Amino acid sequence: MMFKTHRIFIILFCLVVYLNPYNLFNWISLPNLFSFEFLIFILIAIFASMVPDIDNPSSKLGKNVKIFGYVFKHRGFFHSLPALLLFSWIFSNFVNNTYAAAFALGYFSHLLLDNLTHQGIYWLYPFKFRVKGIVKSNGWFEKILFYVCLLLILILLLLLI
Repeated sequence: MMFKTHRIFIILFCLVVYLNPYNLFNWISLPNLFSFEFLIFILIAIFASMVPDIDNPSSKLGKNVKIFGYVFKHRGFFHSLPALLLFSWIFSNFVNNTYAAAFALGYFSHLLLDNLTHQGIYWLYPFKFRVKGIVKSNGWFEKILFYVCLLLILILLLLLI
């Protein structure tokens, strides 16, 4: 998936978590929607949604730390559940639980979207069982997904104001 799709999807995901349908996210103590703390929550989630692509030297984050792209194979370790758990645990040791949850949500959203693509991901890396979908990166479905997410964000914000 493209960077902009990951970014718009995690913003929508954060709003859904804020609304907490069916009380699924009671374990996250979220600040007020229009507070500075919620803005930090979303920014952390956006940053975390970029982290799995750190192993791609041409990605937004990978361009700044190219060493990961030379050491790790793209869509290998960084696109896995063990990486999500490891980096979320490390992140949780530096910030409060709310912001650690933002990091985990952002990272997970990236894996979820990349799971839908033809390339897929190895959820349990290093085990070579790959889960893949039918979506072509930057194809018509991804473009529709981007605009649907954007529309849903606008609708949710209008309902919350």
